[in-house]
Amino acid sequence: MIFRTFLDPGDVVATAAPSYSLYSALSAMQAARFVEVPMGPDYTLPPDLDRCGAKLLLIVNPNSPTGVLFPQQALRSLLDQTQSIVVLDEAYAEFAGESAIALLTQYPHLIVTRTFSKSYALAGLRLGLGFAHPDVIQQLMKVKDSYNLDRLAIVAGCAALEDQEWLEQTTARIIRTRTRMLAELEAMGLHVPPSRSNFVFPRIPDGRAKEVFEALEKRRILVRYFGSIPMIANSLRVTVGTDEEADAFLKALKEILQGK
Repeated sequence: MIFRTFLDPGDVVATAAPSYSLYSALSAMQAARFVEVPMGPDYTLPPDLDRCGAKLLLIVNPNSPTGVLFPQQALRSLLDQTQSIVVLDEAYAEFAGESAIALLTQYPHLIVTRTFSKSYALAGLRLGLGFAHPDVIQQLMKVKDSYNLDRLAIVAGCAALEDQEWLEQTTARIIRTRTRMLAELEAMGLHVPPSRSNFVFPRIPDGRAKEVFEALEKRRILVRYFGSIPMIANSLRVTVGTDEEADAFLKALKEILQGK
């Protein structure tokens, strides 16, 4: 809806790379030009994100696939300097413990999106939330399909929002497991960005990411490998599952790295 509302053919869409892969496809559907602005060495928000004349700026926060959370001050600086529509994709915000929704009162060109697919564990319903200035919402409603949500999805979404106790318990468990995984990966000598999402992103040394990915797959452990993206081709994205799943992954990774 955001892409259809604000983009004409030839308009520029920019995102901090690496980022969510769907954005390029959505840009192509609107015949817009998609620009990826590389992040800094520690996956920091690029200061020149607004310098390519983009009509739409897209930021995943916490980022996917790195898991890094961009600080509020960096977001404020960007919003202060740009006239573009800024979309903050907060798909993993519940795992980060903070959100930019409060900034909506100061920045009418900001849109914050959320999903039920992650922390609420309702991925199959394809249900999301959008927050923006009333004038922006009014424009979005002009392109909304009349039947974009079915009744069961709406009922399930409302029930999920009402059960905040379950959400808090679930996210707390995932954060505990994530913290342990980060510590154990660092103990193996691996560089791991400080994830604030529901996955970790260890860098595999000596160019062995593909080898490790394939070795884990043979052990029926599935992770994400981004071999076609040079800036992250040496890293693997690993979802934080149950404690038992985390233990199995950590044990297998350690053995593979040791050549066992």
